[in-house]
Amino acid sequence: MNDASVAVPAWLADTETVDPQAEPPQPEQPCPVPLAVYVDVDETMLRDYGQRQIPIPAVIRQIKALYRQGAELYCWSSGGAAHARQCAEACGVAECFQAFLPKPQVLIDDQQPGQWRRTLHVHPAQCSSQTTLDEYREDLRPCRPATPEATKPEPAPLPKRDLFS
Repeated sequence: MNDASVAVPAWLADTETVDPQAEPPQPEQPCPVPLAVYVDVDETMLRDYGQRQIPIPAVIRQIKALYRQGAELYCWSSGGAAHARQCAEACGVAECFQAFLPKPQVLIDDQQPGQWRRTLHVHPAQCSSQTTLDEYREDLRPCRPATPEATKPEPAPLPKRDLFS
């Protein structure tokens, strides 16, 4: 993707600029676990429109708002880390991200992603710069320490058979 293929509307590019030299503000009450937010690129930050990609304004505003509130933002893409960085730069939000990553293709974990505790999926249509880190944290409650019982799935019951008949 080259810069000419991304159309950033002037009204979006000129508002809510983020100073790349400024440190993100720290939350007033530290949370024991920092809120890490992973943002996808294609069809999340940018919408495909023919041969062009157009920034999705609500997502761009949400990225900036979460950055100002102290979220740890990571940008990822199935197109790779370089593609993620290029798209974030074209949208004017690259300085909001801690890192640019390829979207995982293989996960080595003891749990399926659907079993991860304290994880939210937010569709781009649900993005609002009015949603705060505290609201996301509230949606993630209860914030209890993991116990071995809570993190391991229940084993499937064994079929009842009489092995001696």
